[in-house]
Amino acid sequence: MKKQIDNFLNNKICEMFLVIIIIINIICLGFETDKTIYLHYKTLFNQIELISVIIFTIEYILRLISMQKLKDALKPLMIIDLFAILPFYLPLKGLDLRILRTFRLLRIFRMFKLARYFDALQMIG
Repeated sequence: MKKQIDNFLNNKICEMFLVIIIIINIICLGFETDKTIYLHYKTLFNQIELISVIIFTIEYILRLISMQKLKDALKPLMIIDLFAILPFYLPLKGLDLRILRTFRLLRIFRMFKLARYFDALQMIG
């Protein structure tokens, strides 16, 4: 089962799909910095984020399942993946919403998820 999950996650089609989702998230993050655009398309941005986080969460869980050793979860790319989805789940813990604005900056880690799919970015990382 672990090998099948690993093969699926490393399939070129799956990788390209995830790259497209990451790029869409980066574009949305850029547009969200303009208050006028953000207010006009807030619902769309929220829906894109929800769908993306669901996809990234499923990917993260599948990667955890497919690991040979649990300590592999501490590898830099796995930590980046966790930081990319973590800001979405923080409000569910009942934290003070003012502090969550700071944690939302962690969404920029989605850009670093691209390193998983491009050798040149891995070298920079």
